[in-house]
Amino acid sequence: FTKLEKLVLEVGKLYGTIPSEIGLLSELSDLRIQHISQRDITIPTELGNLSKLRFLWVDGLYGGTIPSEIGNLSDLIGLNLYSPTLSDHISSELVR
Repeated sequence: FTKLEKLVLEVGKLYGTIPSEIGLLSELSDLRIQHISQRDITIPTELGNLSKLRFLWVDGLYGGTIPSEIGNLSDLIGLNLYSPTLSDHISSELVR
């Protein structure tokens, strides 16, 4: 999986956490986490390790937070965060 460049997670009824090992996908350039329907899903801080990530989509976050570590993604050119309560999920460190 180390050469994986695009990952789409249609999480639907996934509970708990997205595995922290996602941070080991060193070639990942496009990550989409879509259709989050449950509350309090954890998006791992290891997302900040994805140095080649250019596009990040998080769709439907109803609980949990967007980790401030996405601020480390220097190659990021596309960011789409959708949440009905978005202001509750973004770290103040990102909004500077």
